[in-house]
Amino acid sequence: MHQQLQAGAPRARPPGTGADEWGLIGDAAHDPTSDHSPHNFPSWGNQIVTAADFPNRPDLGLDAHRVLDDIRRSRDGRVKYGISNGQMFSSYAVAGYGPWTWRPYNPKNGDRHFTHGHLSVVGDARADGTQPWQTIGSQLATGGDFYTMLSACKYGDKGFAVFVLQATLLAYGFSPGDVDGGYGDKTAAALAAAIRDGDGKNFGYWEFAAFMKRVVSAGGGKGEKGDPGPQGIPGPQGKPGDAAVLPPGAVLTISQG
Repeated sequence: MHQQLQAGAPRARPPGTGADEWGLIGDAAHDPTSDHSPHNFPSWGNQIVTAADFPNRPDLGLDAHRVLDDIRRSRDGRVKYGISNGQMFSSYAVAGYGPWTWRPYNPKNGDRHFTHGHLSVVGDARADGTQPWQTIGSQLATGGDFYTMLSACKYGDKGFAVFVLQATLLAYGFSPGDVDGGYGDKTAAALAAAIRDGDGKNFGYWEFAAFMKRVVSAGGGKGEKGDPGPQGIPGPQGKPGDAAVLPPGAVLTISQG
């Protein structure tokens, strides 16, 4: 996951951030029950760490909460839980909160994870999956570069990426108003209509995947019927017909007009 996030947000990779901000194994003072501490898992393996931290640096293109929300919405089978910005979700129900639902996070040590994100994976072979995490850095089969550009778009932004998003929405029948490079209410409404989910104010991985699915299925729609085309050239002369045969006793009369 670290490699993928650093590929998706190259400015956030060390030395742009400290190497210690990309934590895996806890130090000697770390809680031994934490997923950052090595544990043994029957039928899977021994001394395995099942947690990873990464910095929360939106200024460098890495928004930890957005990354974890992408992963939460993807319902990835490798996930155990994620923490960021004073919130937590689990892949299972907890104390009145359903699976994959954000809930308040107030640990005893006071670290509510505003400076970094935390992802824990399940303690079995599912965690060995090498498929990309459905967030920044993942190369989609359709338009990886397109996603990399558009994934920076959010409500209030202005610029070329927003212009491309607006132009694409308009081309597929979801009008964002003026195609002016400004991500306002009309652009958000058009995106929400296109993906049939949310308020359209963020263009993360999940929005991109849903949008591309709609784009591919839409196929651009049907245009209005055009005017008739020009008359075609005459076809070739047909073969001569058979000679007429008059029945016996018939008289052929030719009149002059």
